[in-house]
Amino acid sequence: MIDLSQKIKQKWQNLEANKSQPSEINKVIEIEYKEFSKLFIENNFKKIEKLIEDFYSGNVFAVKNSFSKEFFEKVKTYLINNFDNVEPIFYKIKEGCPNFHMIIGDNENAKYVVKSNRHDYYFFSWNRDKEKIDFLDYFYPKWRLIKLLAGLRMDEFEKNTPKDGPIDRLLFRSYPNNTGFLGMHSDPLTIRVISGIIMSKKGIDFDNGGLFFLKNNKLLNVENFLDVGDIALFYPTLKHGVETIKSKDPNKKRWWACLTNPISDEVNKRAVQKSY
Repeated sequence: MIDLSQKIKQKWQNLEANKSQPSEINKVIEIEYKEFSKLFIENNFKKIEKLIEDFYSGNVFAVKNSFSKEFFEKVKTYLINNFDNVEPIFYKIKEGCPNFHMIIGDNENAKYVVKSNRHDYYFFSWNRDKEKIDFLDYFYPKWRLIKLLAGLRMDEFEKNTPKDGPIDRLLFRSYPNNTGFLGMHSDPLTIRVISGIIMSKKGIDFDNGGLFFLKNNKLLNVENFLDVGDIALFYPTLKHGVETIKSKDPNKKRWWACLTNPISDEVNKRAVQKSY
């Protein structure tokens, strides 16, 4: 009997072989996390199949109430207390790479495909026992469902280290007030579902800017659809970015998280983002 992950993988392959990849958003569809997870718990392939078709038609899913606001307050406090007092430093993703944080601004932009202004915090699966809080313990139950939706095994990449190529990397990011942005880009197909997790609310934590996609060749900001604790899921070829974060309060910023599967720096000619 063919298992669910194989059926999902075949569905993706059939779609990708017969229909061109989406580059613009169609619409935002809201789904409660409980409803989303139930599809996989009950092996409801018919509804999962419809979900995959929606993704490949350019729809963005807002998976509502996936995490609590209290959890993300705990995350922010941990990052500020344990990383912001340590000098930011960049590490290539090679064997033994530690968890680290780095700041990318005007001076660093020349080294990157996509222009941005941001503060990143990186956590890797092989360093789980090196932090006071094992964040992956909180994220993996949901990440495994997203991997399954993407046509992977639920535990794909979890035991990988850089020598294996694709790895699991948990990313937290803050976009500073008046300067924080991410240029328009699309992502490589290492994984078929991009997951952006909302840690700040537009209108409360910042006034303007935020996640955008292209629609009819114009920018469409979707932050108003998103609340703290939601996961935004979409197909990687959709052109997207983050408009400059602005707030009257100089201390405000936009926080965000992502469950990423980059190809490590141990691999030559690895797939990377494409800038527009």
